[in-house]
Amino acid sequence: INGNFEIDSDNDGIPDGWIGGWCNGGTSDCSSAMDESICLNITGCSWAHCRGTAKPCSYFNGDPPGACSSQFGCDYNFSTHECMGTATPCSNLGLVNCNRQFGCSWHIVGRCMGGTFNCQGLSKRLCEGTSCSWTKAGNIVNSGCKVGNNCFHISDDTSSSPYILSPCINIDHPNINYILSGWAKTKKGNSGSYIEVLQYDDENCEGNLLGNKPCVLCGGKPPTSWKHYSGIINLNSTTKSVRIALYGAYQDDNGETWFDDIRLVPADDFYYTYNGTYLCYYGNRTGTFPFWKWLDAQNMSNYFKIYKI
Repeated sequence: INGNFEIDSDNDGIPDGWIGGWCNGGTSDCSSAMDESICLNITGCSWAHCRGTAKPCSYFNGDPPGACSSQFGCDYNFSTHECMGTATPCSNLGLVNCNRQFGCSWHIVGRCMGGTFNCQGLSKRLCEGTSCSWTKAGNIVNSGCKVGNNCFHISDDTSSSPYILSPCINIDHPNINYILSGWAKTKKGNSGSYIEVLQYDDENCEGNLLGNKPCVLCGGKPPTSWKHYSGIINLNSTTKSVRIALYGAYQDDNGETWFDDIRLVPADDFYYTYNGTYLCYYGNRTGTFPFWKWLDAQNMSNYFKIYKI
C-alpha cells in the first residue's frame, strides 16, 4: 500500500488506491443516478426500463371483470363487484408485461428508480454519478517531505474535519499485535490530527464499522516540524479488514497538516522504536539472540519479513 504517497498514476493529487474526500449533499433522489451500475450499487435504488405510474386497481371499478384481472396485482371481487389489490409498480415489470400494464411504458434507455438515499458514505465513483457532490480532501505535495519525494497535505478552510482513507487491507490474523506509525507536522502547531485504524467485519471494508478505533495520533497537535508517531495497537477479534484514516486540521479553520510514511506492521514477535534518526527493530526472530538493527530492508531480510504500507 502506498504509504509514502509516491504513486499518483492519474495525477489527481490523491495517491493511488486512497479515498481522498467524502460525499456531500444530505439526501438525494434515486432518479439522479444516471448510470445503471451506479444506481444498482446504491441501497434502495433499482434500475428500470419500465416507466410510468401503474393505474390503481380501483381505476377499473365499473369495468368488466377481465379489465381488472388484466392489471398485474389486481383481482376482481365478484361479491362486491370491485377491483381489489395493489397494482404492480411499473419499475418491477419486464419488457413483455410492462406494455400490458395500464399506466406503464417501456423505454430503451433505463432509469434509476426508488426513493431517496443518503449521500454520506458513498464512494467517489458513486457520489459523482448522482446529484451529490464530492469534496476533495488534501493533495500530494513534493516539497518539505520527510521520506521520499512526496507526502500528503490536508488543509481546512471550514469548520469540517478533512480526512483521507487508505485502500482496504485484509486482516488474516486479528488476534496479534500490530504497530501503527507515521510522520506528521502542522502549519501552526495547534491543528488536531489523527492516524487511526477503522475496523470492519467483512473482507471488503464495506460491512459494519466496529466501534474500536485504535490510533497513535489521537487528536493530538503535531509541531511545526516533522514528528514520528508510533504505537502497538490491538484489533477486535472479529476484524476482517481495516482502513487507515488520516484526519488533518481537525475542526481548525485554516489549519494544515502534513503526513508521510504511514505504516501498519504485524508485531507478533518484534518491537521497534524511533531513536531520533533511524527506525530500529528489536527482536528474536531467529530464536538465537536478541539484537538491534538499523532499518535496512536488504540486511534485515534474513531476520524479518517486513510489512510496509
